[in-house]
Amino acid sequence: MVPTCASRRPLRSLLTGAFLQVITYLTGIALGLFLTPYLLHTLGERHYAIFLVAGLFTNWCGLIDFGMTTAVSRFVTYYHSVGDERGVGQIANTALVILSLLALAAVCAGGIAALVARLGWSQTPDIHLFCAVFLMTGATFAVSKIADGASGVVNGTLHQTATGVLALAFRAATGLTTFGILYFGGRVTALLTGNLCLAVLNLIVLAILVRIVYPPLHLSWRQVRPARARELLGYSVWTFINQAGDLLIQRSDLILIGAFLSLADMTHYNLAVVVLISYYGSFLQAMTLWETNWFTHLTRIGDTAGFERSRLLSYKLLTYISVLMSLMLIFWGGAFLRRWVGPECLAAYPAMVIIAAAMALYRGSAETNIRLLQAVARHRFLALMILLQGVLSAALTALLLWLGCGFLGAAIGTAAPALLVHGAVVPRYTAAACGERFGRWLERQLTFLFRALAAFVPPYFVLRWWLRDDYPTLLWTAALCCVLYVSALLLVGLSRRERRDLFLLLGRLLKREEDK
Repeated sequence: MVPTCASRRPLRSLLTGAFLQVITYLTGIALGLFLTPYLLHTLGERHYAIFLVAGLFTNWCGLIDFGMTTAVSRFVTYYHSVGDERGVGQIANTALVILSLLALAAVCAGGIAALVARLGWSQTPDIHLFCAVFLMTGATFAVSKIADGASGVVNGTLHQTATGVLALAFRAATGLTTFGILYFGGRVTALLTGNLCLAVLNLIVLAILVRIVYPPLHLSWRQVRPARARELLGYSVWTFINQAGDLLIQRSDLILIGAFLSLADMTHYNLAVVVLISYYGSFLQAMTLWETNWFTHLTRIGDTAGFERSRLLSYKLLTYISVLMSLMLIFWGGAFLRRWVGPECLAAYPAMVIIAAAMALYRGSAETNIRLLQAVARHRFLALMILLQGVLSAALTALLLWLGCGFLGAAIGTAAPALLVHGAVVPRYTAAACGERFGRWLERQLTFLFRALAAFVPPYFVLRWWLRDDYPTLLWTAALCCVLYVSALLLVGLSRRERRDLFLLLGRLLKREEDK
């Protein structure tokens, strides 16, 4: 069923914003695929690994966010959906104070990390560069946290189109700035300075954007409320635990490989596995971040039927997309890696195959489960399970690396806990929260999975017969595989009603006139 008139405008903005986010991530992927070999060649393996430390430190600084970015967006939507301007103002002003304190904590964390590095690793080559990395990365993260709060306000008022356009512009600017710095001889410090300047500019533009899209909002100490702080922190603490688990899952393998193997192995695993899997995850997140706001909106206005339709369609479409991406990594990724960074990274390719195969089974439904539980504020269980997954992943990876399993050990340590948590435990809890039997949920997901695998048969033969490791062939085979896969799914993967609703919705999104 097509959304009602009351829902069309926010849905249109959310979907347009999601589309722009996807374009932003695709732009980032294209720039990353181009810039990563250039970075490696220009900086050298050692300085590239140091630059990678900046990214790792940024990810660990993500814990300082304390889940506030997600909380701001969710609660602004919660109050905005019923026209409560006072609630929106109190949430936004209280969040600004909290985020400012967290930004100060990020600056302090950068300073402490630099001091520890200087005192503890004083004989390490390039120690001054390591200290600069920690200081400048902490400052950049601090600025970005306040910017994320402003972005959360805009997204919370269901104006994701605006943040989508801005994110796309700054993603392109970041790539061009990185290339320009490297081209004119800049190195790690110059790259970090460029990132800091762009973060400050992004914050300024977002502050202006908040005033444009939501004029009733005014900054005032009088609207800062301890009760709102407790409301935000009571929600965000579980998001924080979720983020801690995600961080263990996504970054502990690199640290452990660097500790048990070598910096060179860390670089190769990063290029062959972490980069591609991160692109995979970021793409799915870009497609689904809007769903938290949408499910919150539907819950708040009491549209139970719309909530159920959106939930089931999300499961179906994201399963289809995740299977396509996983199988493309498995059957297309080896040739791409050989052409992109050379055969030296192919030793880690089997590890990527193991992780991609596991993600085909659970990742699509996992994204929907996460958004659903965040929207209805039942994400405590999810947070604890993801933290458990992170601990199990780090422990199992360390054990297998210690036993000499190498890259395959790191892959198994990542994939096995993910299958347990997102393939069995979290789905059972989410199904119960939505009033559905787990057996029915599992039956439906297996149906989606089998349809997706059947739809990949034509692309498989295309890759088997024509795939070569040159860029023109890689591009046209990937494009043809996507066309064949989508065409097959339109026939066997969607019902007639779903096809009709999809085309109607796309038509409405393309209309230039606003609903009256």
